[in-house]
Amino acid sequence: MRDDDQALLIWLENLPVEALARLLALRPESLEPPWPRHLRALAERIGEPAAVTTAIRGLPTPTVQVLRALAALPDGATSQTLASFLGLPPDDPDLARTLTTLADYGLAWIDAGDHVRQPRGAVDGWQRPLGLGRPLAVFLKRLDFGRVKQMARTHDLPVSGGNQALTERLTAHLSSHDRPAEIVAAGPAGIEDLLRPFVWDRPVGAAPGMRSYAPPNGPETPVRWAADRGLLWYQDWDLAEMPREVSLALRGKDYHAPFDPQPPAVATASVDTRAVDQTAAVAAGHLLDRVSALLDLTAKTPLAVIKTGGVGQREIKRVAKLLSCAEDEIRLLLEIAFGAGLIGEFDNAVRVTPRQARWVEGGPAQRYAALAQAWWTSPHSALRVPEGPRPAALADTDYGEVGVAVRRALLVALSRLPAGTAADLTGEACTIAGYVWWLCPVYPADLVDGWIPSVAAEAQLLGVIAAGALSILGRALAAGGDVVTTAQGLLTASCETALLGADYTAVVTGPPSAELARVLDRLADRESRGTASIWRFSPTTVRKALDEGFTEERILADLAAIAAGGLPQPLEYLVKDAARRHGEIAVTEVACVIRGSDQPLLAELVAHRKLAKLGLHLLAPTVLASGLPPEQTLAMLREAGYYPVPAGLDGISTIRRADQPRADRKEREIRADDTGPKSATSAASRPTETTAAVPDPRLLAERLRTAPVPARLSETETRDLIARYTGHQRGVAPGQLQYYVTYRVPMRVQERLEDGTKTWWALQSAEVEEDSLIGWCPEFHDYRRVRLDAILQVHQHWS
Repeated sequence: MRDDDQALLIWLENLPVEALARLLALRPESLEPPWPRHLRALAERIGEPAAVTTAIRGLPTPTVQVLRALAALPDGATSQTLASFLGLPPDDPDLARTLTTLADYGLAWIDAGDHVRQPRGAVDGWQRPLGLGRPLAVFLKRLDFGRVKQMARTHDLPVSGGNQALTERLTAHLSSHDRPAEIVAAGPAGIEDLLRPFVWDRPVGAAPGMRSYAPPNGPETPVRWAADRGLLWYQDWDLAEMPREVSLALRGKDYHAPFDPQPPAVATASVDTRAVDQTAAVAAGHLLDRVSALLDLTAKTPLAVIKTGGVGQREIKRVAKLLSCAEDEIRLLLEIAFGAGLIGEFDNAVRVTPRQARWVEGGPAQRYAALAQAWWTSPHSALRVPEGPRPAALADTDYGEVGVAVRRALLVALSRLPAGTAADLTGEACTIAGYVWWLCPVYPADLVDGWIPSVAAEAQLLGVIAAGALSILGRALAAGGDVVTTAQGLLTASCETALLGADYTAVVTGPPSAELARVLDRLADRESRGTASIWRFSPTTVRKALDEGFTEERILADLAAIAAGGLPQPLEYLVKDAARRHGEIAVTEVACVIRGSDQPLLAELVAHRKLAKLGLHLLAPTVLASGLPPEQTLAMLREAGYYPVPAGLDGISTIRRADQPRADRKEREIRADDTGPKSATSAASRPTETTAAVPDPRLLAERLRTAPVPARLSETETRDLIARYTGHQRGVAPGQLQYYVTYRVPMRVQERLEDGTKTWWALQSAEVEEDSLIGWCPEFHDYRRVRLDAILQVHQHWS
């Protein structure tokens, strides 16, 4: 275990349960199965570089600036050294608050000696902190003792002692604030111009003439002069790097690392919060209405997907026309419905899932919360327009953590504005872009600026943002509050009834409920939406409902249930007249027809047993309908002893006489199973991984505080311990099991239980502790202890 891992373990062991639970809640990777069994496992998990990088991405500017400053300082810097480097007094409250935040995340803490410690991922994660190069010690390690001694003589330093002593002496000399400036001042002409870009712009840059080894009698150019004194070091041909200590010294005593504890000011305008929430309520109700309509449409007619994956532009236009929505709105509806698990791709089409039925049965607040949470956590963006052709909806265009970070930063920034104020979120006039980037500084500012318009547009369609301000729904989402309870206060005011007029109109004076919108969309065409929505009935709209299987009685009952002032007589007559006329003309699907002038012969064909598979039935005195295609019908008639001929729609035989010239054309065989090009599996499926239930941070913290930390065994000790207990078992190779344990290889273990029965266990992240093998068992979502002397066989587990 490295020293920084050991320091993290010691710090975790001294944390109170409340602080440990807070750390677990802030670092979600610590709660993923297999969750840590003891504090050393927790230290290893949250201290690895990937986990540290993920945690840093969610931190605001001051915390990231402190981490960069710590990376530029020597290991073990004190809090006073850090404050001085930032140009702050030791008791600065903003710095103390920032260090507390970093400690909550387990990214930095102050030990008993006032040293600021960090996990290994934070120490190793910064390649060029503050535009500085690598430490001088990295470069001095390249030199043999003779060259180190030669460089010390160049600086008029004593050369007594070993390599370590000379390295420390050179490092202290070049780290002094005064010495490097004095050395440069005494240098050849042009040395300052050469070094200036390395000091302020970049640690690695062009250095004409830089070579890995300079001839002893070569000309002393500025590059060689700087290399001989350790100011520049060979990186590549004509490329050099300036050590970190040299850059800091040449920046001068007045240089301080940046520290911006306060976000930039935001130009705001006053806004009526009641109007914001009312607008949000209308948008949320409209969202539920249109998602319900989309699900109904998808249930009836699954959406086609294109070969490259996703729903193509042509299908989006079709759906937008049917639902009376803009195309961008359809993209968002598809994205959040997919994220909520209401639709998915099956059999090369987008279809509704079983979860859709449960979602429809929920109340408006529950349904809205499911959609809002799906948008809040989705790594995809429906309205983000990348360079080049716009991708299909639901295509596998994963923008990753950038979109999630900007989405959360924008809502948090808006939530921190004074009450009754709003920001401009449009294009170049966006006044909150600086604040958003202050909340997610690890991403380039221009990338963040490019994301804000699309995120704001999506939030407005969801009712999260209105008029440049955060609605009550958005505040609950940004604060991690109860969105369901918040939505109930807005969506309970949705209308359940409509005013049905004698002019065949239905007027809803507020946001319609999902059930009301579903009934009206089924029976009428929507003409307008907004504060009030209007639908219009017609014979065509009623006929469509009848075509979908709704009876006259069902339609009248549904209208009576939603009618606020009763059912108008003209509308009732319209429904009854459409129902009376419905079915007066029938269209029957047949595979082919048989025509003949001999009516007794046709009656004989209908009664013929060998022709029963044709399903013949009389359409007219001289016309029969067959249930099989013409080729099969002709074959069965000929097998039964009849002499049929193929004919066209005009009744003329299509058999060519032998003396007729054949047309010079290419014949194509259409196979019965030829359904066109096969659709490739679309990226729109984006299956959601099933994860185990996340443990409660408080309970896991209590469990970790009481769990003993086992001693770490070497590979030899692990193998010897395994051999001591399993040496008598032919199915267990101690070396193989030791390899699985050391390199965390998933395994399957056969155990002999106390009653003599045998069973297999799948174990992950297994460890040897005393006389047992302890590993995570996915079947039980917990750790399983298996006695080593009860193990009969061990195999690698291929999941």
